[in-house]
Amino acid sequence: MTEATGQQARVLIAVLCGLPGSGKTSLCEGLARVAVQHGVKAHHLCLDALLRQGYAVPRAGLKSDSGSNSCQTAASAAPAVQAGQQQGAAPQHGQLPFTAEAWQASRQRLLQETQLLLQQHKEQQQQQQQRMLLLVDDINHYRSMRYGFVQLARTYGAAFLQFYIECPVELALQRNSQRQGADVIPAAVVAQLAAAFEAPQPDKHHWEAAATLTVRCGSGTSSSVSQLTISQGCPQLPADDCGLQDTAATAATEDVASLADAVWVQLCAAWGPPLAPPPSEEQLAARRAAGSAANAASALHALDLGSRSLLHSMLAACGQDKRAAAAAALNAHRKQLLERLRRQQQPGAGAGGLDVQQLLSDFQQLCAEYT
Repeated sequence: MTEATGQQARVLIAVLCGLPGSGKTSLCEGLARVAVQHGVKAHHLCLDALLRQGYAVPRAGLKSDSGSNSCQTAASAAPAVQAGQQQGAAPQHGQLPFTAEAWQASRQRLLQETQLLLQQHKEQQQQQQQRMLLLVDDINHYRSMRYGFVQLARTYGAAFLQFYIECPVELALQRNSQRQGADVIPAAVVAQLAAAFEAPQPDKHHWEAAATLTVRCGSGTSSSVSQLTISQGCPQLPADDCGLQDTAATAATEDVASLADAVWVQLCAAWGPPLAPPPSEEQLAARRAAGSAANAASALHALDLGSRSLLHSMLAACGQDKRAAAAAALNAHRKQLLERLRRQQQPGAGAGGLDVQQLLSDFQQLCAEYT
């Protein structure tokens, strides 16, 4: 992960990913409490809360633990529950608007809530020095979903960390079945999510290296786990040279509080500097220009070498009496080809450029006439 400075960022975006029932929400709530105890302002952004409270409310689903001056989401939001859900018992999942559109709208709102908090913190950072932790609580089963928060971190100068709650699907199903009301997710949906889940791969994806913590669930079926293993991902370096080596720390955990305490230690160790900002339009334009120039140089080089080789082969097969005239004629033609390609690659030359392979093929046919 590219870093901007050697200083710790004022804001950390911690994105959780894992199956329903793996314990993401319980862990987020525990981490938020521990963060406040250490003087860190914490916001718990939960997709399930968005879906339960009503996906049409711009500010629904945001939980904040920050001591004083906490975000007054619930108080400021308009009534969010649809008419059929405002009265009576808690609805089941089948009674909630869990369509693909509702899910996508809620995910978009999760990004918007994160961006809003980042913007507010940026505007107020001169007045306050308090660090801020954003806990993004969602399944996040696709890597692209998690990468969206990396882009936000780069834009707003935040650090990024992802928590992978690794939980066997059987255990997730057991825990899910113990939920109540609207929190119960159909078993078929859990199985589909498990099949589609893209687990972090720090060894294959650069942005995940040194920015991934894995919490492995034990055999417990409640929201707490009986065994906890935390591993820190890092770039593939020799063990002696790895700044954050892959480590495993196993500790017995009997409640969510002790789990949160254990994870908090790892979180603080992994809370790094701000990510490098995204490239500006000018930088992108310069990269494109450099790429085009490199491609142009490569094409010219390929045509030069290829035509030289064809000319050398022709001269070797050409009769002694024709060799001098053939060499002069073909060298002149070869220079014309290179100049045509060079002009075609100039800015403003337009589309419909010359194909190097076709030029070489035509030159080969011309060479054959002299053998």
